[in-house]
Amino acid sequence: MPDQQAKPSIFSFNSHSAMRLTALIIGAAMLSACGNSGGGRLGTVPSQQVYGVGDRIPEGGGYYKVGKPYVIAGRRYFPKEDPHYDRRGVASWYGTDFHGRKTANGEIFDMNRMSAAHRTMPLPSYARVTNLNNGRTVMVRVNDRGPYAHDREIDLSRRAAKALGFQRQGTTQVRVQYIGPAPLEGDGDRLETANRDSGAGQPVRLTQRSEWPRKPLYRRRAHSTPAQAPIEGTTGSTSGGYYVQAASFSDPQRAAQLKNRLAPIGKAEVAPTNMGYATFYRVRFGPLRDENAAYVTLARVRAAGMNAARIISN
Repeated sequence: MPDQQAKPSIFSFNSHSAMRLTALIIGAAMLSACGNSGGGRLGTVPSQQVYGVGDRIPEGGGYYKVGKPYVIAGRRYFPKEDPHYDRRGVASWYGTDFHGRKTANGEIFDMNRMSAAHRTMPLPSYARVTNLNNGRTVMVRVNDRGPYAHDREIDLSRRAAKALGFQRQGTTQVRVQYIGPAPLEGDGDRLETANRDSGAGQPVRLTQRSEWPRKPLYRRRAHSTPAQAPIEGTTGSTSGGYYVQAASFSDPQRAAQLKNRLAPIGKAEVAPTNMGYATFYRVRFGPLRDENAAYVTLARVRAAGMNAARIISN
């Protein structure tokens, strides 16, 4: 009886079929990663999910954080408040995988708000992000750490990526500029108003490539933190409405010691205040001409270890 010709089985693969299947699996995985988190977040482990996709997520609720130098994948990063931060690089975005989870400063990530993750900026703070491929620009709230994959500059929320016009492709070239500290209690209408007034999502004039900043984001060897520049926005009279109070003491000597310790930040004063039952000595900076100058000063004071510092008004 002659041998019958073997029929191909659906479970048999040749090398070509195996290669095609592998490519399909890899492609599907990449699409899934892009749709959920805008690319890998090396060194970032999702925290426990606190809210679901359909839940209303509260604003703010975290704490002010600068942080000590840290190492991810062999690279050392130096978080600090840098009023002149201006960098270009690649932006990615993240969404459902991290939605409803705690960020690095204790806030809850909401992919439907204008927020971002950055490796060195104070948390929370504001940053301006410009898509260098289409000229769109937005202001975001930086309240998380990352990204660490592929030397990316910033990781944006899904909404911010959509406003900048790169949600589908997953990454784009951007310019990132530090604006100043953000309030702990949340943005309220601040971001919505700022983005509406600046025409967020609309093309803007781009600088020439020769004008783009080229400073490195990280350094491989430890370095000493340079002295802070003098506080900008300080007025010469008591007509300003904002002060930053570092602390208050019943002992004037302790107040004077703190004033001297904070001297690298700027010129502080010790203001005696009679409370009726006792006199307290407040160490404060000001008067400051506007709210933004007050938040910048607050960031520097808290970075010096005064976590209870706050903004007060006359």
